[in-house]
Amino acid sequence: MNVLKVSLLMVILFNGFSYAMMPDDVDPEDMKYIVQQERDKALEEYNEMVKQKDAERVKAAKDLKQGGSEGIVKSPGTEKIDKGLIGTEKSVKKFYVKPDFYFLLLLFCAGLYIIFSKVSIKMKRDEKGLVFVLVMAFMLLLVVIATGFIKLSNNEIRATVRQGDSLKALYIAEGGFQRALYDLKQDFVNGGGSPSWSDGSINTYTGGPDTNNFYTLSGYPSSLGGGNYFVRLKNITNETDEIWARSQGTYNNVTRTVQAYVRIKNISPWNNAV
Repeated sequence: MNVLKVSLLMVILFNGFSYAMMPDDVDPEDMKYIVQQERDKALEEYNEMVKQKDAERVKAAKDLKQGGSEGIVKSPGTEKIDKGLIGTEKSVKKFYVKPDFYFLLLLFCAGLYIIFSKVSIKMKRDEKGLVFVLVMAFMLLLVVIATGFIKLSNNEIRATVRQGDSLKALYIAEGGFQRALYDLKQDFVNGGGSPSWSDGSINTYTGGPDTNNFYTLSGYPSSLGGGNYFVRLKNITNETDEIWARSQGTYNNVTRTVQAYVRIKNISPWNNAV
């Protein structure tokens, strides 16, 4: 409140000084005529300089023509003269301000100063309590806003981290599934005359067979890329070259699963494919 009152007082003093510095023998209502006279004078000077510049251009053109060249060029410094005259005209327009503006601004600021002074007197007794309440309310608002931003930021960070972990878990599951496909293929390549996925042995690992539930292979590797995967198989009734394969990858407690129905295309030992 005190800062605002001091600012208003400074504005009042400045405008009062500007208003007081005007000549006493000049009526504020007649200032616009003085401004117009100064503007007309500046325009006359500008037109005179334009005529002088045009004369220099004509002279330069004649000199070029006598020398056998064509065209018209500006004499040195004419561009600077143009810019200077235009700047002078603009400064004349901006420098003169109607004194009514200062007077009205003076009255407005004085009125605000009086109003704030009265409000300050009335609030003087309860000023400390009011300031305390306002400060506490402002701090509470800041705490609520900051808490919301922190919570939102933490949720976004968790979502980003969880998305990355989910992607890693998927890659681990796919890695385990590719390992299972390799062992299923090798079981047929090294299976002798009658390879089968329903004989309780897949390549060098044992497990199953089971046509009702998925089962794991004994001793099957399960560590990959900082996470774990678990391969499970389920046999198909009356089928020796078809099987369900499922790989479940886990990374930082996030789990992804890859599952497919696998069947041998060619049982040739040189061209087995799954």
